[in-house]
Amino acid sequence: MSDPATAPQETSALIDHILGRYHDAHREELAFLVSLARKIESVHADHPQVPHGLGDVLERLFLDMEAEMQHEEDEIFPLMRDGSALPGGSLDAMRADHARHADIFAEAIALTGGLSLPDDACRSWATLYAALEKFGSDLRAHLQLEGDVLIPRFAA
Repeated sequence: MSDPATAPQETSALIDHILGRYHDAHREELAFLVSLARKIESVHADHPQVPHGLGDVLERLFLDMEAEMQHEEDEIFPLMRDGSALPGGSLDAMRADHARHADIFAEAIALTGGLSLPDDACRSWATLYAALEKFGSDLRAHLQLEGDVLIPRFAA
């Protein structure tokens, strides 16, 4: 998990770190996770522990996060870099978006039984759960960095 104490001190450098380490990675990882989840659901459709609906939940998370990250990149981060005033409610909206992302991800994890692999899980299924675990750790670090370090710099 990212340590807020070691985060770049300068706002522009912090934003660059968030973009490169989290936004770009989340886009790539979520596309992979959606595809792999759908494969597992299809190949193991009759297995009693298959996480039915996981691909759909992950796609919903992907679309939700993509819209929010694009908004940050196009509108919020440029204002933060310039030290400009943010539109009213922007920080509260970011916090609400982050809470929603965490809730959707929790829904995905619930479908997996807390990432509990069946004894007869194939390598792809194990890869999916390992990737979900890594993604969850990265998501928590990303949300903590924005919520605990970046956003407070602009809160009144």
